[in-house]
Amino acid sequence: MTTTRGSPSDERIARNLPLFLITLTRTAKSQEIFHLQSFCHISIRVEAYRAQSGLTQCHNCQQFDHVWANCKQPPRCMWCGGGHLHKECPEKQNAASTPACCNCELKEGEKPHPANYRGCRHAREELQRRKSQRAPKTTTGRVFSSNIVSPGVSFAAALRGSTSQEQRPQTLQVPVAVPPKATKPSIPVFVQEPKTGQSTQASHVNSPSLDNMPLKVIAFNANGIGRQRYELSKQLQDLHVDVALFSETHLKPHERFFIPNYYFYRIDRQSGRNGGTAVAVRKGIPHNHVDLPPLVSVEATGVCIPIGNSEVLLAAVYKSPGKAWSDADITELLSFRRKSILAGDLNAKNPFWNSRVSNPSEVVVSDILDSDHLPIVFHILDHVKISNLSEPIEKFTDWERFQSLASELISPKLEINSGVEADKAARDFAASIASAYRLSTSKVTLSDINNDLPDGPRAPTAIHGSSGLKFHPSEKANEIADCLEIQFTPHDLCDENHEQRVEARVQALLEAVDENPPLRIRPCDVQKLIKSLKLKKACGIDGIPNECLRHLPRRPLVHLTHLFNHCFRLSHFPNTWKEAKIITLPKPGKDPKFPQNLRPISLLSTTGKLFEKAILKFLHKHIEERDLLNASQFGFRARHSTTLQCMRLADHVTLNFNNKMSTAAVFLDIEKAFDTTWHSGLLFKLSKLEFPNSLTKLIGSFLSKRKFRVSVEGEMSTPREIQAGVPQGSVLSPTLFNLYINDAPHTQGVHLALFADDTCLYATDRKEGFIVRKLQRGLSSMETWCERWNIKINEDKTRGVYFSRGRRPPESCLTLNGRNIPFVNSAKYLGVIFDKRVTWRLHIEMIEAKAFRTFIRVYSLFKNERLSANIKLTLHKALIRSIMTYASPAWEFAADTHLLKLQRLQNKVLRTIGNFPRRTPVRDLHMAFKIPYVYDYITKLCRQQAEVIQNHDNENVRNIGQGEARHRKYKRLKLGGGQAYDRSSD
Repeated sequence: MTTTRGSPSDERIARNLPLFLITLTRTAKSQEIFHLQSFCHISIRVEAYRAQSGLTQCHNCQQFDHVWANCKQPPRCMWCGGGHLHKECPEKQNAASTPACCNCELKEGEKPHPANYRGCRHAREELQRRKSQRAPKTTTGRVFSSNIVSPGVSFAAALRGSTSQEQRPQTLQVPVAVPPKATKPSIPVFVQEPKTGQSTQASHVNSPSLDNMPLKVIAFNANGIGRQRYELSKQLQDLHVDVALFSETHLKPHERFFIPNYYFYRIDRQSGRNGGTAVAVRKGIPHNHVDLPPLVSVEATGVCIPIGNSEVLLAAVYKSPGKAWSDADITELLSFRRKSILAGDLNAKNPFWNSRVSNPSEVVVSDILDSDHLPIVFHILDHVKISNLSEPIEKFTDWERFQSLASELISPKLEINSGVEADKAARDFAASIASAYRLSTSKVTLSDINNDLPDGPRAPTAIHGSSGLKFHPSEKANEIADCLEIQFTPHDLCDENHEQRVEARVQALLEAVDENPPLRIRPCDVQKLIKSLKLKKACGIDGIPNECLRHLPRRPLVHLTHLFNHCFRLSHFPNTWKEAKIITLPKPGKDPKFPQNLRPISLLSTTGKLFEKAILKFLHKHIEERDLLNASQFGFRARHSTTLQCMRLADHVTLNFNNKMSTAAVFLDIEKAFDTTWHSGLLFKLSKLEFPNSLTKLIGSFLSKRKFRVSVEGEMSTPREIQAGVPQGSVLSPTLFNLYINDAPHTQGVHLALFADDTCLYATDRKEGFIVRKLQRGLSSMETWCERWNIKINEDKTRGVYFSRGRRPPESCLTLNGRNIPFVNSAKYLGVIFDKRVTWRLHIEMIEAKAFRTFIRVYSLFKNERLSANIKLTLHKALIRSIMTYASPAWEFAADTHLLKLQRLQNKVLRTIGNFPRRTPVRDLHMAFKIPYVYDYITKLCRQQAEVIQNHDNENVRNIGQGEARHRKYKRLKLGGGQAYDRSSD
């Protein structure tokens, strides 16, 4: 017999007693101890433990059901009832003093008594209440007949199912009413319905289907989950557990923990030791991590899972024994959802589960707790829709076979005389190429590759729709599609008469017959366009990747060229190329439960994007021949960049500082600019710019009758129509948007800076009043133009900055659409923070913090000894230095005290990469890796920009740094000049 504990029965008494309490492991052999009559030549008698009757009373506060070690209440004296401990009572030495109980008020006929008097009226009432609460139950039974946990066997061995039938114990029954024993023993778990107070026992299902399966849940008091990760991962996979509820994880916020193929949610204890709860949900189970209400005494982590026709809350809970019990916590959790399952360690002590003492937790949880520290596995009868995450992905492709199959499947003849026939030809071509690719590609499931990866796809989130939370992927996809359908709708801002004139002009244009010869393209031109495609781009709904087009043989290539030429002749864009597949990503810092906080990413047909490249070739030819684009537009143009636009604004401000003049700028925020572009207005402007009618009609076909479908976890929404906007992800969209806003108004004395929809107006003068009046005229002109073309400006995000040498803020104010536009100390434009005195301190602090966060994320890679120093250095240049030097030619004249912050960060990165000690000189760090100092690298970038500026064809770019300053107080763009960096600085 194995003994786990042996001690005197009462350790508080100084003298020894001939009475010992012996605790044995719970096995059948342990029952033989009752037959012992002698031990070490001493006659003994073995009896079962008899728990103390009555109530447990605290020596600190004199209340019941807990002991002084766990008491957080103020002290009360057992003798006089005062606010002090009994050992500190001044009256206990006075024999004439009368006791006063702090638990009851003395009534007539009662004798004065201390608080530990068992005949106290309050103690008798409390004992009677406890007995009434322990009445036999008729709906539940405490039958510990688990087929998972066996006595004398570890939890890991029990989970492996390695316990034999001989090792299993007899069923332990406590003296309460027990329901009839089931055929297959299992631990009963009850789903609490707070509104009705009824309990429904979950049962086991033996033959689950693939799509609708019963939910298998395990609840486990881990007592430190960090050291058991590998064992838990193996057992969860072997037992096919869907949800695991863990208590006492003992994880800290900085510790990283994951279980492969499971989403892991955790609530760690921020201060103190131990504690913590976590929930692991198998990938493919529709669920939603919920934020539980604030709790006083309980730590909890919960997820909601749609089971049947309702949502069930599964929560892992833990209550520290040192915290005072709060009855409202359990009530709050049970009322959070109509059905709730709570599992965990509540440290509730009760003789029913072999505890020697009782505490207040037992009173509350005795009706809902079915075990104490045993792992519990149970099944929920209602079925859950399981998403299939093992989608096949391409791995190996036999390109020779693909070319042979593609040549056989493509028909050599192609006769197209209408748009309907063009649509059919496009569908047939896509089906043939996709079929050839599928037959020549070996596939592997995603789970085969990703089983052991620590970071999988982001955890699924329920979508808050119009009729409540949606969990299943198809429901979430349709809710997001509803939101996007509203988003792709034009604004109704323009005058009705103007709208009718535009619509009539466009309708006449589309019905006109073009007498010019149709546009044509050759197979060699199509081959060049195919080579320009990026291989790593995701494919659209047709499932054809760009690499397929790279390996097209001669016959399909010629067939595709003929299809393009027929589309040019008919001015028709096939409908099958106009349907987009949209996936979503959460916007940073926003709640992903709401569809409007998700950023849509459109995936278009690969063949359609190739045809768009062919159209774009003719668009650019017409634009360059007539020099149509606004010189202030720097977005989506060759040899233009955000750096040049920022340099232009910064140079203008500092030049006028040196000329003792001030500058005011207003940064406009256009709301949903690309998604709400007015189609008729765009076609009207194309005709005004004298594009060929055939090309304009083809653009009209490209924009009309477009559809999209949202994909969520492999499920697709129903098709939705796009009524406005240039298609996201399209090759043509940036150029078309630039043409749409190409006629933005220019006001005398006001400069315009554009980068796609990022708009800035700025004006300069000596006096504040003149500057504000100039800028207000420009804003009024821009306001009128935006209303005319259905462009909406978000006044809440529009900001103004008054660049001045003085410290006094401007007294005047700008107005836009009847609302005041405030002047602020700084504003971000194209990722660069412009402050009112152009010190660049705020911008450098921002990029330093952003670069440092990136450094922390890749810190483990820098410390990995298996990676070479060259790889680590490449990571630094690509991920960290690129952030620190973004648009640096615009702010290279910042003070050295600010630039030193970036240099110190690079020094820290280099020390980490090379594992150099702190005392290593900075010069040696840079010499060892042959990397320039930050300031030297910025100077190199400035020289490169200087060469671009000097040979640029845009006059606005050539004027950067060329203005003449009468005063030299403020440093300006030196385009490669500047002071040398002090290499001894750290």
